[in-house]
Amino acid sequence: MNSFDFSDAGPAAPAHIRIAIVGTTGSGKTTLAKALAENLGVPHVELDAFYHGPNWLQTPKDEFRKLADAATLEGSWISDGNYHLARDIVWPRATTLVWLDYSFPIVFLRLFKRTMLRGILGTELWNGNREGLRRHFLLKSLCSSGCSKHIGGVAGKSQRLLPFPNTVTFKS
Repeated sequence: MNSFDFSDAGPAAPAHIRIAIVGTTGSGKTTLAKALAENLGVPHVELDAFYHGPNWLQTPKDEFRKLADAATLEGSWISDGNYHLARDIVWPRATTLVWLDYSFPIVFLRLFKRTMLRGILGTELWNGNREGLRRHFLLKSLCSSGCSKHIGGVAGKSQRLLPFPNTVTFKS
């Protein structure tokens, strides 16, 4: 697991830190968001936790948007997630957008490792949900899901990020 230490980051942070982290599935959005939020002492807004209800049921769109709105309305925060349903809420409020634009081999290896560890350890994610190996390797293909999300996500992301001047891109 990566370790981030921002204790020597320099002068005091601005009054409101609002960072939205985006990237394809497995790029490390949540890992980076958790580390930044912890080191900066601000709330971590994990959009997956709003989107996935118990038993992997999708939260109704209106409710999901209300949750995203309430979590990003005021104060400082670090969010992660690629949900187009909340993009018009989260992105304009962010002071900085971070795009994790890594190559497919890097993303796929991370996704594979993450899925295996979560499946073996039975790690609880959101609302009692767990990723089982059966779910990923028998019911849906991790490779096809990862491939389609990576290719589809990268293709249009750069155009959608153009209107936001404070965009930071990490590439491999």
